[in-house]
Amino acid sequence: MPGSPGRVPTMTKLLRNLSLRTRIAAGFILIAILSTALAAFMGSRILTRTMLDEELKQLRQDLRSASMVYAFARDSVRQSVQGAARSERLAIALEPGGRETVPGLLARIREEQRLHFLTFVDTRSPRMLRALERDLEQPGADRLPILDYLKNALSGGTSAGTEVLPPESLRREGQALAQQARVPIHSSPDARPEVDSGLALIAATPVETSSGFKGVLYGGILLNRDTRLVTRIGDFVFGARHADDASDGIVSLHLGDVRVATNAATPDGEGEAGTRAHADIGRTVLSLGKTFFGRVHEGSGRQLAACEPLRNRRSAVVGMLCVGISDKPLLDAQSSMTATFLMVSGIGALIVLGLAFFLTRAVTDPKGGA
Repeated sequence: MPGSPGRVPTMTKLLRNLSLRTRIAAGFILIAILSTALAAFMGSRILTRTMLDEELKQLRQDLRSASMVYAFARDSVRQSVQGAARSERLAIALEPGGRETVPGLLARIREEQRLHFLTFVDTRSPRMLRALERDLEQPGADRLPILDYLKNALSGGTSAGTEVLPPESLRREGQALAQQARVPIHSSPDARPEVDSGLALIAATPVETSSGFKGVLYGGILLNRDTRLVTRIGDFVFGARHADDASDGIVSLHLGDVRVATNAATPDGEGEAGTRAHADIGRTVLSLGKTFFGRVHEGSGRQLAACEPLRNRRSAVVGMLCVGISDKPLLDAQSSMTATFLMVSGIGALIVLGLAFFLTRAVTDPKGGA
């Protein structure tokens, strides 16, 4: 640039023309400003990182608590199905001549136990008696759902777990159940417009009566678009710490990477069922089968999230259980700390400037300083 060569001499000449007092004062001012900015930046970063580590540590505990509630719900399904199988009412209904009363009885038990489906499998013939439909002929055992659970029950065991029921299995249990499972996917990058499989807690147990082995009873709850479990987890995990903010403390259940149930209820719809989990969460939990802890973008903001894999009976990862909190309180605290650091550092800078004034006056004007 044409004017550049003359600028350095001009600036140098200008600085040389300044009095010693001015140059010393300017040096002190520059040091004060730089040290104030550095102290505010480093202090806020250190405290923010400490707070973030503490929040993530608490979130680990929150995820463990959420996992306990989830396991309790799974055990409750097992106990409900097992209790129904051992009930005297069912034993009487299964006696010769009482089969026509079984569907109605199963419907009553299903309502009492708050299950979504409850089905009796007669192992002596390809028939299934359901609470949601009278009875349905099955052409072969290969079409029976949850075969692993049924086989275990046939061996005399009771099992419970998390499974994905395909659409055809849900339709056999009832059209209303199949409809509940459908979750539209928001902003889907692929051609799949909705989830139509069901994430379910299921259990199966043998049914034995005084007259001998009768069959298998299985039942469970469909988690898609059902808020009972996520609300129960949210109340248990976040109820005390986040009672003042209903939008904080998010619990979500995912089928694959798609959120199928959540306690989030924001006015703009963010966080509703049908949204996908962050790619970092999907890679860690679904692909690697590990637990995720970290800070991710969710909707229009950032969130501290913790997610663990949900595995089926064969240990395959079929979904995720996630808990999360907004990082807004953390950002607010960071802003507040930065402002506090700036204020304290500013006061310190003023003190330094005052000392600089008296020192420069004493150095440049000894008589006046005396």
